[in-house]
Amino acid sequence: MKFLNFINSTLGRGLRIVLGVALVIIGSYGGGAWYVVSVIGLVPIVAGAGNFCILKPVLKRSSHAR
Repeated sequence: MKFLNFINSTLGRGLRIVLGVALVIIGSYGGGAWYVVSVIGLVPIVAGAGNFCILKPVLKRSSHAR
């Protein structure tokens, strides 16, 4: 699947980290219930930094780019 290949590439990992940071910033500025968005933003940051795909169990595919 092309999407999984992209998301596990170096560019895809960087994009996940940037998206996660953006969610954390948005949630921090929103305050209150928006802090949930910040917590959700931690997921793509950790996944990108740890080089694993959280979609792997859902799609039953290898998480390493080929």
